[in-house]
Amino acid sequence: MLNEYDVRQAVEFESHDSPVLSVYLNVDPHRRSVDKYKLALRSLLDKAENVDAEDVRRVQNYIEMGYNRTGRGVALFSCAAKDFWWAQSFAVPVEDFVFVSFRPYVRQLARLLDTYERCGVVHVD
Repeated sequence: MLNEYDVRQAVEFESHDSPVLSVYLNVDPHRRSVDKYKLALRSLLDKAENVDAEDVRRVQNYIEMGYNRTGRGVALFSCAAKDFWWAQSFAVPVEDFVFVSFRPYVRQLARLLDTYERCGVVHVD
């Protein structure tokens, strides 16, 4: 589950010298097998322009070996030149998306937080 520190870390990071690779990947097991979302990731990374090869490698390695296959969506932000890495899985699916810029693309993350914000229920008897 996301906490305020995790979100702030992603939102506040900037790198004007080297680009930040932002990847959102739908890993919903009801819609895609493992092989299909790995192919979708490769396709997304092929579309990314001006991306550092090290960032691509980090993202691929995480999905291949580091991702524990829990959740239905994954958000990954990488800037190897500045030693920045941010990865979260979500219980809800996300739209496949790749973006390269001077900061992480957090619009989809913000939409997730707005749509699925926490709520509590108190039952008094």
